[in-house]
Amino acid sequence: MTKIQLYFNEKPWGFINSFNKSLYSALQQTGQIEFAQNIEDDYEILFLDEFKTGVRSDSMPRNFLRGFRKYMKIRKESAGKKKIVVRAINLKQHSRKYGFLYYLEDRLKTKLLNCADMVIFQSHYQKGFFTKYGYNGKNDVVIHNGADTDIFNDNGSIVWDGKEKLKILSCTMSSHATKHHDLIEKISKCKGVKVSHIGKWPDSVDKKNIEMLGMFKRERIADALRCSHVFLHPAVKDPCPSVLFEAICCGLPVIYNDGIGSSKEIVQENGLPLNIANSQETVDQIKKDYYTLKNEKIKSSRQYYSISRVANQYVKAFSEVSSN
Repeated sequence: MTKIQLYFNEKPWGFINSFNKSLYSALQQTGQIEFAQNIEDDYEILFLDEFKTGVRSDSMPRNFLRGFRKYMKIRKESAGKKKIVVRAINLKQHSRKYGFLYYLEDRLKTKLLNCADMVIFQSHYQKGFFTKYGYNGKNDVVIHNGADTDIFNDNGSIVWDGKEKLKILSCTMSSHATKHHDLIEKISKCKGVKVSHIGKWPDSVDKKNIEMLGMFKRERIADALRCSHVFLHPAVKDPCPSVLFEAICCGLPVIYNDGIGSSKEIVQENGLPLNIANSQETVDQIKKDYYTLKNEKIKSSRQYYSISRVANQYVKAFSEVSSN
């Protein structure tokens, strides 16, 4: 089989790009992708994590415009032989950031996506809000994220014995209001639980009942997940949070917020929605369902949450673009 020649503009830099790091490695392992090292090389597909031109270069509209012109020039000079595939990320208006520059940035993003040969959305929810704000491309696919199972797995994970306090873990890399730290704090007051938290925490929310673990890299996040019984994700408006895939791959049932966002779409039958009006009821229910969720639902669906499934779906998308 002839390998697909591809240049990936988002190099797998460090901590904040852990998904890209996993995807890059998983695509290599399929044996169907040959990565170009330089953007000027010969290749079939230019794969973009949006239209970035470098680390954090998406901070201003002019950088999107610069990236767009650069990539369109590459495609034009190749007489259309180099196709552009874009992985959509987010929009400022969706993140409730308003103002003329943010508006202009979103307009540029959607226009740029409309010019791509294919757009990869991370969730149906994400495609919905991009469509709301102007995306009208004709060739796209939804591919959920996935976790690196060499790191995120249930090897050595603890199992709740039905008597001890239920160990609940939450994780947020932002203190934004949409992460709903207030709901984490609410769960921490329930009977029969011990709540720990990785990441940032706002000063405005009480944390006296919560064990604050600080900021972790993904290997330590995996260890913390394996030392917990349940994962709590009360955030809303997340396009496709990688931590849900990581938690499920580590064998943890999930308590999630079924409000606006992708959590319900991702978790499916591997957890329970949070009853915001009665958090104790949610805790009691997940205790009742714990063994069914862990030993049946998650075991039968864990492969879907792995990065290997993602890589195979990306290769299929690349093949479709390459053959057209």
